[in-house]
Amino acid sequence: MPPGGKKGEGHAETKLLLAADVSLPMHGFADQDDEKPKREPPSTLFYLTTSWVLFLEGLSSMSGLAISYFFKNTLHCKPAMLSTVSSLTNLPWTCKPLYGFMSDAFPIFGYSRLPYILIAGLFGGLSWFLMAVWVNGVWQGFWCMLIGSAAIAIANVMSQALVVERSKGESQEFASHLQSVVWGAAFTGALIGSWLSCYLL
Repeated sequence: MPPGGKKGEGHAETKLLLAADVSLPMHGFADQDDEKPKREPPSTLFYLTTSWVLFLEGLSSMSGLAISYFFKNTLHCKPAMLSTVSSLTNLPWTCKPLYGFMSDAFPIFGYSRLPYILIAGLFGGLSWFLMAVWVNGVWQGFWCMLIGSAAIAIANVMSQALVVERSKGESQEFASHLQSVVWGAAFTGALIGSWLSCYLL
């Protein structure tokens, strides 16, 4: 209590000091939130690139039944060999972290994602073209399937990396929105592929 003062006045001054100590930091945090720069929403190209990659990945399920018939009826592949080939073609999906490190360490023309998506698309298209016009043996078919599987895996990693990078610094709601868009495209492609596979054989 200050000299010459009253007990009630001392308590009032203490309460005022405590209120000032509490209110100042909160006011500072509010100013920081207000001053936080807002990023522009994702462009149409961003949505198109990421969603299209996942859509094609889902749509690729359409080829599963056709490949089984092709190996069994055209290449006269035994079920055990077909199972082995199908298992080996999934190996590129076990190396997904490697693709991310590679794109970060070796950007192409200053870009770490989009050029790899383009290259993966070109090799994937080439593998299916060769499957139609060049393959006449089981192991030739295996190499084409392996290249096609690697192309899809690389494109998947790059598109997911774009989504993760764009979600940094954003709210959880925004990140969930991006994930919903790209995976919605993937499931849409899978549904279309499953529905069309029986009609296209």
